[in-house]
Amino acid sequence: MKQRIIFAFLLVFSSICFWQAWQQAHRGSIVLSWTSQSSFNITGYYLYRSAGENSPFEQASPALLPAPADPASSAAYQWTDSGLVPGTLYAYQLEEVRSDGSTRRQALPAVRAESGPWLAWAAAGVLAMVLAALVLQKPRK
Repeated sequence: MKQRIIFAFLLVFSSICFWQAWQQAHRGSIVLSWTSQSSFNITGYYLYRSAGENSPFEQASPALLPAPADPASSAAYQWTDSGLVPGTLYAYQLEEVRSDGSTRRQALPAVRAESGPWLAWAAAGVLAMVLAALVLQKPRK
């Protein structure tokens, strides 16, 4: 009975590992970082993304990324763009929104989306399957 419970656990665990491996292999992400020296008259920033040379830029950040409360201080920003196609080269533009409503865009370097750690999840799944097979083996006399 104990062997069957362990086998069932390992089988479920391996299924979760393989599902995670598939998810990680098919979802890319990019971490964008930038700094501002000061934020006088700046309300915040929007990020725009393009997935190719002839693709239009579309808003990537769902909301305005606010400027710091103290306009005299510098600020470091970091934003993760996820759900991307791994291996695809993406171009970005950073739009600065000023307090008077005017905007200014500047190009950021193009970046290739990376997939997550799918290989580690797949290896864990294989290991769980091997352990499950060993649990089911009858002891040899």
